[in-house]
Amino acid sequence: MFKELGYKKCVSIAGYTDGSFEYIKENEYYVAFIRYDKSYYSNKFIGVELHKAITQQMKELGWLDD
Repeated sequence: MFKELGYKKCVSIAGYTDGSFEYIKENEYYVAFIRYDKSYYSNKFIGVELHKAITQQMKELGWLDD
């Protein structure tokens, strides 16, 4: 879903060695997924479509399984 929104996946984040990664859009906006504590953050307002992409990514990572 991120691809459809114009984001590209970056497979590492400086300072994290746990497999954390982020999606970057035009080197301006990003959504980062931090594996060690199952969290994410963004430097952009999260609208409905971006929220859907984040939720889908968390499902694929197994973070929403109980």
